Amino acid sequence: CHFRYTTSGKPVLALEPQSAEGEPAGVAKMKGDLLALDGRVADQGYVLTAEPVAITLVPDGGVAGLDPVGSDRLEATVVLEIEEELRVGYRGYFQCTG
Repeated sequence: CHFRYTTSGKPVLALEPQSAEGEPAGVAKMKGDLLALDGRVADQGYVLTAEPVAITLVPDGGVAGLDPVGSDRLEATVVLEIEEELRVGYRGYFQCTG
């Protein structure tokens, strides 16, 4: 699964809704480096963390019934937090492909 800012843009966040450990996991590119993220499902979305970074992804309509093998592109909100220093939200598109 991935999140993009625009329908034709490159993914900025990749997500495996259920990793080998049974929990979500992801990767994001920050300052040119890939950042591995541990995750959990919470409040209709996913929370991905790698201290001090936390990324919350909430697809419109939540994650209940979302097919991780193939789903329609959904509008979604991503909130990036870095400790108490930064909190910024983005709207974009979330989609899972098989």
